[in-house]
Amino acid sequence: GRTGFGFVQITVSDMVWFIDSDAPAMAGTGHFNAPFSNLGEYRTAQLAAGARDPAAGHTIFIYDEGVNDPYDGGITLLDGQRLFGEGHGLNIGGQQVVPAAGRPTLINSFPATGEQIGDIVVRLASGNEVRGLNIDAPAQIGILGINIAGPCTIDQIGIDGTNSDGIHLNGISGTFTIGNDAPTASPSVTIRGCGNHGIFLRGASQTADLTTGLSAGDVANVYDVLINGANASGIEAEDIDLDIRNTDIDACQNGVQHSVFSGSTCAFAMSGTEIGVNTAMNFRGVVLDPAFGGTNAAISNSEIHANDNALRAGNSSSNGSMTLALDTNVFQCLVTGVVYTVDLAGDTTAVGNTIVTQLNDNNIIGNGQGEGFLANGVLFDADPGTMAIETVEAGTSLFGQSTAARVEGTALVLGLCQGSLNFTSLTIWQIGGDAAGFTNTGTLALTFGTKTVNGAP
Repeated sequence: GRTGFGFVQITVSDMVWFIDSDAPAMAGTGHFNAPFSNLGEYRTAQLAAGARDPAAGHTIFIYDEGVNDPYDGGITLLDGQRLFGEGHGLNIGGQQVVPAAGRPTLINSFPATGEQIGDIVVRLASGNEVRGLNIDAPAQIGILGINIAGPCTIDQIGIDGTNSDGIHLNGISGTFTIGNDAPTASPSVTIRGCGNHGIFLRGASQTADLTTGLSAGDVANVYDVLINGANASGIEAEDIDLDIRNTDIDACQNGVQHSVFSGSTCAFAMSGTEIGVNTAMNFRGVVLDPAFGGTNAAISNSEIHANDNALRAGNSSSNGSMTLALDTNVFQCLVTGVVYTVDLAGDTTAVGNTIVTQLNDNNIIGNGQGEGFLANGVLFDADPGTMAIETVEAGTSLFGQSTAARVEGTALVLGLCQGSLNFTSLTIWQIGGDAAGFTNTGTLALTFGTKTVNGAP
């Protein structure tokens, strides 16, 4: 017979709340067989904050709306929540619950729904994942995160026509990844037609480590992203390590701007990226400004076109410092006049705050517009960690492409630079300028393996 009673508590770690616009209005509980019909029903349940309501760490799954109107009203996530659209599908415990299909579309046309700020579609908390959905106008910001911690992932997302930023992450700490480092046939994330920035990133306010000069390592990764159309920068980043890979940026005011104001030292890396290839940047392609801190920067295997400097890097004052490596890139400036395609600035009164460590196999495409390469007050030293000046091996470089496609003025201008620079081969096609193809007014030890200017050695 029965000798006693006991209680067993079962914890469901993968709690999922379902939203389906095909479900009857006001009839669902959010469960698989009785989903909420809209974002408002889900929001009401989450704000109730009862033991059986949506909570931190739960998953929200939104079905494709099909022929229905987009999901309207915005959604605010709690810490550790995952927001998955049907474009991502749903797996629990290794079992497929819903296969990947069409992406649902989310908008926010309501200016004051209580927990929303300025028509935000998705507001992040700490440790979120957002995958498999589209975000459309009207909205000020597609995805917003303020003073939150990673890790956070935003992937399989399309954002279209925001009045301000597509993605805005401000005061973030830890690691935030936008896109995927295993690219497929189409971009992992697309952002189009933003009234301000495509992506805005700012690290958490922090004091630099006085022994190393390094920040706490707040990191933003932008992988396999397409940004097409922004009235400001495609990517604007401040006081954060930034790694950009396999990304396309077109039709923006600036392509990428990375600045350091906090007194710490941040890393910047860009590889496999195209900027302004189809529609040149209205202003600059890439701007690297250490401002009041330091930047360790490397750009490789990338192509940058702009209607001003394709690359502007460094600081002409002693407030900021930079190391810069350039390897196998293409740069082009598409305006006439004294606008250098690559413009590197250092403090000419105390050379050494801007250091070039690598300058290998770079091409400046000439089309009769845009000056060549300017370095002013820059130190060329392959290994700044040693007392000796190590020669920067520049490899094979090309300024201008042919008689019909030259750079304006003197191709290579080295003003008050120091250190040692050696080109294996340098080919110059230029219009006017110094007959030698270069000027060198500092103490820089400059050598060439072979050099030709307009076809003549």
